[in-house]
Amino acid sequence: MKTVASILGGSAPTQIKQMPTNTKLRSRRWWKTISGLVTATAGIITAVAGLLVTLHQIGLLSNKEKPAFVFSSSDKDTTKRLAVTAPSATSTKTTEPSKAKLPSDATKTLANDRVTRYSVTFPFGTEVTLKNNRGEGTYKILAAQVDSRNAGRFTLKFYIRLTNKGPLDLGFWSASFRLLIDGVPRAPTSWLNDGVDARSAKESDVIFEMPDTAESLVLSVTSGPETANIPIILKKSD
Repeated sequence: MKTVASILGGSAPTQIKQMPTNTKLRSRRWWKTISGLVTATAGIITAVAGLLVTLHQIGLLSNKEKPAFVFSSSDKDTTKRLAVTAPSATSTKTTEPSKAKLPSDATKTLANDRVTRYSVTFPFGTEVTLKNNRGEGTYKILAAQVDSRNAGRFTLKFYIRLTNKGPLDLGFWSASFRLLIDGVPRAPTSWLNDGVDARSAKESDVIFEMPDTAESLVLSVTSGPETANIPIILKKSD
């Protein structure tokens, strides 16, 4: 059967291509719709969450404190480990100081120093009276004390009062006193430079250093041209 076109002598019409339906267009552009965007976002979130979990598992995001070092035991069980955790910055530890103990020899020496005492006696009295061109003064020993200074040395301290009868003032100074140790004069280790008014009195310490091997002691007092000696006897006392 002939078509109208063949009758008219024309060529057969070109076949028209069929346009895609609306369903196919929608399937090609799904990512441009709201549902497509939501789906894509959900996929990204899932991927990031998976990455965070992985990092946490391998310890990159963990806040746990890491061992400072691990020490392997030397026994046959090689699976044992001793982990020492580094102390935090806020941790504190107080240690009670241990009591120091003296050696037995030092303890004995201290004990001996405590129990060893010396008494000072004056067989011919404790005072002398001297005159010079300014007046008359009486020197009286009110007290005497022996102390250990160091090994083999002592200090002998006198507490002396000078009473000036006048008519003028008298000098009260270290130059007036010497300690004769086995006949050898020694100057005081203390310093005294004072004066006593007429019809008045003053007291002061006069201190000497001496060896513990001294056999004789004499306190020599000088005022002007006059000198008087006061013998001293030291005795150990318990």
